Amino acid sequence: MIMRLAAHPTRIQAAAGLRQFLLAALAAILPLALSPPATAAPAVSRLAREAVEMGLRKSGREATERVARESLEQAVETAVSKYGPEAAQAVADGGVELLEAAGRYGDDLIRIAAEASPAGRRALALEPGRMLPLVREFGREAVEIEARSPGLSHRVFTSFGADAGRQIARQVPAEDLPRLLKYGERADSPQTRQLLVEAYRSEGPAIFRRIPPALVLASGLTAAMIYGTHRATEPFAAAGDAIETHPEHASLFIRGMLVIAGLVAVIVTVFVLGAFRLTPWHGIRPKTPASGTEAVSATPQATATAADSPEDD
Repeated sequence: MIMRLAAHPTRIQAAAGLRQFLLAALAAILPLALSPPATAAPAVSRLAREAVEMGLRKSGREATERVARESLEQAVETAVSKYGPEAAQAVADGGVELLEAAGRYGDDLIRIAAEASPAGRRALALEPGRMLPLVREFGREAVEIEARSPGLSHRVFTSFGADAGRQIARQVPAEDLPRLLKYGERADSPQTRQLLVEAYRSEGPAIFRRIPPALVLASGLTAAMIYGTHRATEPFAAAGDAIETHPEHASLFIRGMLVIAGLVAVIVTVFVLGAFRLTPWHGIRPKTPASGTEAVSATPQATATAADSPEDD
């Protein structure tokens, strides 16, 4: 083998040259591959600076001291390196209170806020001690409910449970949430509460019209009430929905009802007047023959006249 290599000195030189070239290329590329891009640090710093500025405005504060501002920006840069650019947006939406809470409750708060809506981020930043246990138990939907209806998130998840509470967070607007919660708290079982959520999902706020609040407050809410009221009022609800969908049909419907009401009023009026003989045709009385007394009194006169007649002679 050695003699073969010795017989080809040019091959040995070529192999050595190729090896040196590969080592040199690897030495040049490896630092570039392992080091971050040169523009990464300035971009993150600018992102952190903008997030802190917006967060201060959201919180109504001013960081006049350069050290305080730089400390906030450094905290945002650290959060961005862990959770991505959404962490900076979370600080901008939640305010600098979010950074303060993260220092007290842990960086996990930033991750939760990054997944929430802008209103949810603010709610989490303002009450982290109360909201964080709810979020860890039920999910980020807890902050969404809190953002729409402050103070109701704990009651919603306590009454309806985790699954139904998440559905409520996704489907029920703020104006309907207090009423739905009152109905749920008056329900007789968890199954009825789940049925209530499903009924709201299919009907919307119309469920509060067909099941009056007074009825729920007086006797509570049962599954039979939801089923029974739904079946009894389904035709009327369908008519109402049709009118809401096509408002131009409402005027035609009202005109038709007025015509029917007018006809009924005329019929009833004629019937009442006829019963009391007050109609115009009851005032017309036919001619009647003379009474019996007049006929009897006229008989002697006729007899006397007949007696005086010359024909008797």
